[in-house]
Amino acid sequence: MSKINKVKYTREALLALIGGTALLISGCSSSEDTLSSSTIYKEATAASLATTSASDYNDNESGLITGATLTSWIDDWATNKPAAISGELIILQVSDGALTDTVDASCVDEDASGTGVCKYFKPAAGVRSYSLGSSTWVETRDNGVTETVSVVLSGEKMDALLAAYDIDPTSDMIVFAMGAGSGFNNMLMGRAHYLFRYWGADATHLAMLNGGATHASVIAGDRGTYLGETNSGPAPTGGTVSVKDLYADNTVLQATLGEMMAVARGEVTDSFVWDARSPDEWNGVAYKTGGTTKACVDVLDRDNDTDITDSVQCYTAMEGTVKGAKNLNYSTLLVSDDATEDLNSADGVTSADASYRYLDKATLSTMVSDLGYTAGKTVYTYCRTTYRAMITGTVSGLILGYPTRYYDGAMIEWLQMASVTNHEGGLNLPATSPWQTAALTDNLTYNVEDYIDVPVITDAYASSSDEVVETDRAYKSGSALTSSSTGSGGASIPANPCGG
Repeated sequence: MSKINKVKYTREALLALIGGTALLISGCSSSEDTLSSSTIYKEATAASLATTSASDYNDNESGLITGATLTSWIDDWATNKPAAISGELIILQVSDGALTDTVDASCVDEDASGTGVCKYFKPAAGVRSYSLGSSTWVETRDNGVTETVSVVLSGEKMDALLAAYDIDPTSDMIVFAMGAGSGFNNMLMGRAHYLFRYWGADATHLAMLNGGATHASVIAGDRGTYLGETNSGPAPTGGTVSVKDLYADNTVLQATLGEMMAVARGEVTDSFVWDARSPDEWNGVAYKTGGTTKACVDVLDRDNDTDITDSVQCYTAMEGTVKGAKNLNYSTLLVSDDATEDLNSADGVTSADASYRYLDKATLSTMVSDLGYTAGKTVYTYCRTTYRAMITGTVSGLILGYPTRYYDGAMIEWLQMASVTNHEGGLNLPATSPWQTAALTDNLTYNVEDYIDVPVITDAYASSSDEVVETDRAYKSGSALTSSSTGSGGASIPANPCGG
C-alpha cells in the first residue's frame, strides 16, 4: 500500500468510526483526559506521555538509543527494525554542517579530495540521512500576552518540515543524532524530539542517539561503514502526511505562562519545578539573563572599555527563578570527562572531545531524588529559552518516566513580565497588568533600566496566555483560529554561551 493511500485509509477509517460521536461534542475542555475541541484527538496527560528507559540503554528501541542499536538498524533495516515500525529509518542530524571532520582510514574519499572524512551517516537500504539547520526546530510566536522566542513550530511549519523530508511519523522511525558531541547539540536533539512528540508522534517512532556519533556510537575503524562524506542529499520533498494524521493531542507537554504562574502561586498540586540553568542564574545574580538585542547603551561601562556610549547586550528586567524551583544544572547530567581523541578540530579548538552521553539511569534517578522529587509529581522544567531544559526534561520524562512539562516561554519571557522602565524609557508592563511575575519570583534581583530589553507585549490585559496551544489545537482540528506565528521561518537562537 502506498504512503498516500495508507494515509487516506487511516484518516477516513478513523473519521468514520468516531464521526457520529464527534458531532455531539463541542467546546474546548480544560480536562487532560477528555476529547479536545477537534473532537477527534484524545488529549494526553503528562503522565501518559512519560516513557521509562531500560536500565541498560542498549535495550531501548526508542527514546534514548545507543550506537549499537542504530548501527544494527543500518546494517539490515528490513530485518532488524523494531516490530512497531513499517516504514523507513530517517536519521536527522540536528544541526547544520558535518557530524565531524574526523579523518579515519576507514572513511572513503568520496569527493576525491585526497582524504577520507567521516561527516554524515550514510544512507542504506531503507535508511535516509539528512543534516538540518539548528533553527529548524523552533519559531518565534505570540502566546497572547507577549511574543517569545524559540517555541515549538506552528502546525503549518511542522507540516512543511514533514513534507520537505517526506517523513511519515505514523510509519517511519525518526532518529535525532549529533556529531562529536556537545551540550548544545544534545539540547537540539531534545528540542527536535519534543517538537515531534508535541505534535502527536508516538514515542515508539522517535529516538535520540546517546552520545556523539563518532565517539561512543561509532568507534574508530568502523566509522567508514556508517559515516561518509555525503548523506541523502537535498530534501526529497513530496511528503503527504500532516500533523492532522497524528491522532493525539500532546500539547500538555507545553506549560504556558499562565500555568507556570499558577504553579508558582501553589495552585497546582503535586508539581515539581526544575530550573536547568546555572546556580548564578537561579540565584538571581544581576546581568545573567540576556535579552534578544544588543541595543543597550553601556552607561555603566560594564564591558570595561572606557566607552560609555557603545551598544552592548540588553538583559531581562529581573533575575531569579520561579517561586519554589529547585536547581540542578543540566551539565551535571551528561558525561563530559571521557574525551580520548580530537573529533572536531574544525571548531578551531584542538583538543579531545567528550561523548556528552547521558549518565546511567540509576545515577540519574538518585540525582533527581536528591533534588527533592517524589513519585507522582509532575516536573515543570525550563531554562533561559528551554534549550538546556530539554536535557533535564529528557532525564525526567524520557529516561526516568516521570510526568514532565516544558515551560517553553522560559525565563527570557518570565523575567520580562514586570512593571519596570526599560532602556527605551517605557514600561514593560503597566502597573495594573495581571501578568506580572515579580511576586512569584524567588531570588529576585532587578537589572538597571538602561540595560533592560524591550519585550514585545501584544496584550498586557489578555485573558489567557494559551494562544500558542489553542492555535495548534485549532490547526489540527481544522477550525478557524489563525496561526500565532510571528515570523516567516525558524527563529534564530538567542545568543547565550550556555545554549538557552
